[in-house]
Amino acid sequence: MSIETRTAEALICSLQCNDKGSVVCAGTENGTITVYKIEEDGVLPIQNLAHGSSPIFSTLFMDDRIVAGTHDGHLLVWRLNQTEYVFESAITVFQGCINTIYECKGSVVCGCSDGRIRKVSLSGEVAAEWFAHKHGVTGVSVYKNYIVSAGMDSVIKIWKEEDQSLAAELKEHSKAIRDCRICENPFDVFVIASCSDDGTLCLFTEEKIGSLEFTVDKHVIGTPCRKIAWSRLDHSVAVGYGQGEVKVFSPDSICKWKESSSVLP
Repeated sequence: MSIETRTAEALICSLQCNDKGSVVCAGTENGTITVYKIEEDGVLPIQNLAHGSSPIFSTLFMDDRIVAGTHDGHLLVWRLNQTEYVFESAITVFQGCINTIYECKGSVVCGCSDGRIRKVSLSGEVAAEWFAHKHGVTGVSVYKNYIVSAGMDSVIKIWKEEDQSLAAELKEHSKAIRDCRICENPFDVFVIASCSDDGTLCLFTEEKIGSLEFTVDKHVIGTPCRKIAWSRLDHSVAVGYGQGEVKVFSPDSICKWKESSSVLP
């Protein structure tokens, strides 16, 4: 099964799967989203969504909604109405680019090009806003009561969600971080993956629950890396680099991953 990185109309900038693994949405450079249904013998495009022409760099599923962050600083929201998604609202977040979004307790955390993180409700209220990274935020994730961010300044930061205070910093990269994602898992283990222009993939595992002290497992890819994706089945991680190339790393031992030739499930 595969979804081409370029549709007939535009380059795909964002891919996101729902919790059940049954539907994928693909945001593109021309502002459209294609919704795909995953079937045993492949993927079936079932709906095209559009509102404006600004590139869509990040998408997510929130219950019965699809939310998209745009290059011109908007959150676009579609809601499932029986069998199809219907446009619900366009929320103005700020004048600039929303690079990445993530759900946080019913709101949307936006990593923005001005270096700020904004927490926005679906009613349009900016509930929190703070400066996080020089030259732009490139990754945001949420783990329990923490917001994890990464940026062009090569640093990963962990923030307390309740008051946006800085709880920890991770400084393993030497160049801009292009993606940063937590590993959702049932084991109550705080794991972060990041990839960078320095050509490395870093996997951080919290040493003791609540300590915010991490063991790092660093893998040299050798060329700038762009995207990360976690498998929900076996907690393998894929890193994208070069001209559409991918390497997969699977759990090997405690706090360690090894390169695998397998395809992510």
